[in-house]
Amino acid sequence: MEYHFGVPGYLIWISHILIGLLISYVGYQIAFKKTVNHNIGLLVLVIGVLAAVYHIHIWSNHYVNGHDEDLDHDEDLYQDDGS
Repeated sequence: MEYHFGVPGYLIWISHILIGLLISYVGYQIAFKKTVNHNIGLLVLVIGVLAAVYHIHIWSNHYVNGHDEDLDHDEDLYQDDGS
């Protein structure tokens, strides 16, 4: 499976797992009133900004530029082929 720009699916999954672990770590630190390292805080901030900009870019390409038909590909994953 490939994503936009030909990025392999396993890289997307690995990045999601690592980001999830980072957010879990920061959440744990905050929940138990421990200090979060300044560099970790900056990393979470940068990841959040990059995620927001990326999703704005995807939204813009699909909705503003009239590529709504590209969004229907997920429906194919849930079609029953009768087997």
